Amino acid sequence: HNDDIWLIDHGAAFYFQHNWKDTKKQAETAFPLIKDHVLVNYAKEIRKADTECRALLNREVFETIIEKVPYVWLEGDTTFQSPEAYRDSWVEYLTHRLSVSDVFVKEVERVQT
Repeated sequence: HNDDIWLIDHGAAFYFQHNWKDTKKQAETAFPLIKDHVLVNYAKEIRKADTECRALLNREVFETIIEKVPYVWLEGDTTFQSPEAYRDSWVEYLTHRLSVSDVFVKEVERVQT
């Protein structure tokens, strides 16, 4: 349906998950590869979307979402001492990334043709 929202390669959108070193810096990086994204030129209302998402999302929302990730998906990663530590790291990353979202908005606006 044309009005449905579809997630496109949403797992790959979080490159940091393959290297948990310095996630704060990674959260603050503008993601220059966005210039090659097939949908970047369709994101004409990126600033409006950012404003709306910032109003809806927060630490509590991220905690609720991350809590729904099945325990078994988290127990195999040896980077963390426990699945709870893994969950906490995700919440910290997403909360910080949201707080600096303007970095990403500016990068999208910069690369749009």
